[in-house]
Amino acid sequence: MRIAICTTPFVPNIGGIENLSEMTADALGRGGDDVTVLTLQPGGPMPDRAYRLIRRPSFAAAFAVCRGADAAIMPNIGLKLAPAVLAAGTPLFVWHQHEYRDPAMPLRKLTPSQQLKRLLIEYRVRANLGCSDFITDRLPSRRPRLTLPNPYDASLFHIDTTVARDRDLVVVGRLVPEKGCDVVLRAMALPGGPLGTARLSVVGDGPARGQSEALAMTLGIADRVAFLGAQTGETLRRTLNAHRVMIVPSVWAEPFGIVALEGLASGCAMVVSDIGGLPQAIGACGRTFTPNDPASAAAAIAAARADPVDPAQPDRVAHLARHTAEAIAAQLRATIAKFATR
Repeated sequence: MRIAICTTPFVPNIGGIENLSEMTADALGRGGDDVTVLTLQPGGPMPDRAYRLIRRPSFAAAFAVCRGADAAIMPNIGLKLAPAVLAAGTPLFVWHQHEYRDPAMPLRKLTPSQQLKRLLIEYRVRANLGCSDFITDRLPSRRPRLTLPNPYDASLFHIDTTVARDRDLVVVGRLVPEKGCDVVLRAMALPGGPLGTARLSVVGDGPARGQSEALAMTLGIADRVAFLGAQTGETLRRTLNAHRVMIVPSVWAEPFGIVALEGLASGCAMVVSDIGGLPQAIGACGRTFTPNDPASAAAAIAAARADPVDPAQPDRVAHLARHTAEAIAAQLRATIAKFATR
């Protein structure tokens, strides 16, 4: 099958869409598909990958690729690449990575770009794919809609037997208010609470780092919290493998939460906010708590600390197997086969 993946951002830029686009393109290519990635992201070539890469293509170059493709995949609607796809008449599938405005909202109340996106996903796509049931349920129902979860990098995130799992709690994410690091800090500081001896590593950076460090001082727990800064790749894998419990304490509705899969794959007990796509990301392999509720978070974290994880537990292994890039590529391939000829 000939597939064009049309994405505004791409590696070397760092982000969820960039990573899932790259992983999926490579998995499709290694599975036998003829894949070309069209991206507006500047950068160099990607050696040893199973797809062709065209950065910042002209309209003519993008049109030529799409004209010869059996399907075009867009991780979110990209209005700059959409004209080439539409002109070529290529069956279009949009893999939605965030909520859109209320599908029932009148067009006149949307901005011009929002209007164009609404019209595209309601009238010109073959199917809309949500990265979680939470997102899928909020997509317009005029066209077929189904859930295609995001993959994680199983070649990078796995149990590392060279690392001793001798640390306690870890939070990974950009330090901004909506990610909820403060919820965990407050949970650790509850008077007489169950986390009075817990120690936390915070992996990430961002505009709220100073605020988080100051809050730890104010709460009197600074000696139990280590701010490690941003980490990626093998460094992040080793950090996750060194911790027993990972918390994803978002206070906003995360569309999915690939970081939760990375924690699962690295052997952490998982505790996440019961909001958005996070509960689906961990499946039956972790605990949830009420968003923005330190007491609820403390109870869930304490339960996870008291219940050692068995990484070989069948449900956990099966859940991770369903979210490898190869498994998601197979689902995407089957979806294209089902809807592209309609």
